[in-house]
Order: sequence, then C-alpha cells, then structure tokens
Amino acid sequence: MRRRTVAFQLACLAVLLLFQHSAAGGQLSQTQSTSSGLVATDWGPGTNGITDPLTFDQFNPSLGTLTAIDITLTTTIRNDYILTFLNTVTPTTLYVATSAAPLSVLLDPAQRALLTDGPTVTVYGPNGSSTQIFGAPATTLPVDFLELTKAYVPPSVPNANNTYSSLYAVTNPNYIQPTIANSSYSRTLEANAGSLFSDFIGTGTVDLPVTATAFSSFFSSSGNGDGTELTTANATVTIQYLFSSVSVPEPSSAILLGLGIGIGILATRLRRRGTSRRE
Repeated sequence: MRRRTVAFQLACLAVLLLFQHSAAGGQLSQTQSTSSGLVATDWGPGTNGITDPLTFDQFNPSLGTLTAIDITLTTTIRNDYILTFLNTVTPTTLYVATSAAPLSVLLDPAQRALLTDGPTVTVYGPNGSSTQIFGAPATTLPVDFLELTKAYVPPSVPNANNTYSSLYAVTNPNYIQPTIANSSYSRTLEANAGSLFSDFIGTGTVDLPVTATAFSSFFSSSGNGDGTELTTANATVTIQYLFSSVSVPEPSSAILLGLGIGIGILATRLRRRGTSRRE
C-alpha cells in the first residue's frame, strides 16, 4: 500500500513540475542612438555624426506572434546665442529667435505662442514611408526669443568685449544662458496599424529615417550688430517588441515527462503484483 501511495505522489509531482517548466510569452528590445552627442540640425543623408536611417532588427516570426511594438523617442535640443554689438552712438537692441517669423510677430507674446516652426525632431516609418512615427506638432518645441540691449564699448576701455554668447564660460560677464529642452515621446503600434506594423516583421532589418530641423532669425534696432542662433540636437529611438510565444516543453520538462510515465508504469506493476499475491 505504501509503495502505491509513494508512486502516485511522485507521478503527481512530475506532472506539476512539467507544467511549471513550459515556455511563456516574452519581450525583445533593441536601442540605437543617432549620435554620441549634440549635432547641428537640418539633418539629412550624409550629415556628419548622424546615423540616418536608424536600423533595427525585425521581429522574427519564429519566436511567436507579435502583438504590439512599443517605440520611444528621447531628444535633447539646445539653442545657443551669439550677439555682437557694433560701433554706434546710441544703445542697440539685438533680437534672435528660433523661428523664421518677422520681428512684428516675435515682439507679440500672443502671436509668438502660436508659431509652429520651432525646432523639431521627426522619425518616419520604414521603407521610405512618409508616415511620421514621431513629428510635428507633438515634437515641435516652442519658439525661443531673445532680445538684448547694450551700448557699444570702445576698444580703449580695458577688457572691452562687445560680444555676448552662451558659448562662453558661465563665469564670463558676457555669458548668455542657452535654452535646453529634454523631451520624451512614446507610441504603441498594434496589429491593426496595417503596413506600418507588418513592416517590422521578418528576418531582416527595418530602417527608420530621422531628421531634425530648426529656423533662426536676427534683427537689429539700429542696423549695427550681428547675431547668430545655433540649434543642436540628438535623438535616441528605442523599439520593444511584445509577443506571445508557443508553449514548448524545455529539455528538463521532457525528462520530467519521461519520469512521470515511468513512475506510472511502476505503480501499475506494483498494483498487479499485489493482486497476484492475494490470489
């Protein structure tokens, strides 16, 4: 009686362990960055420091069924300014902006807030698609506007410097603070996304073109002055494939299955032997 009880318990344990070792769904992810640092905008094919397009491995359908694709874009956009005052009798006001709008619009905060040509990073769909995965207006930053009024400092003045810049050290008296924006955007593609979704499935690679654009404008109240606005940016795209895989017993599960079958046969023989002895 004890032998049959022990055999039955071992068989149950083997079956329980078998179910615990079956494979479940999983996740894959891959990350690639466009550059190691900030690069001047107006990216295009051949831009130094930029990888365009971004290349990712497709989801291999042999791994299971792809259910969703999580895509994340993180960017850093920095605007630097250089303003130089030239020889003039009266103080001059210099203006720079990250927009191509006229000064009359830039001087009006209400109109300036409506501008849509601020610095923008765009990620397009694969295979030359014009569809934007990320882009305007979501990834467009507000227009930065800077105005500075100064009098010209004659060279005869000790340490005369008529240039003000955010590229100077912070301790420099002519330092101007840059504007820096760190942004993150996320999007999930599901099976009903059509060809945009299916382009990510296969055994090869998928290319995502990426661009960054920025405008700049300069104005001087007296015509005596010079100004530059420099925009640099980077972009990191992360793709994570979410999928469900077919439940396949692992090698250890196959061993446990064999153990369970063997224990079942042993229990049957013991039961038959006990019956024969009673007869």
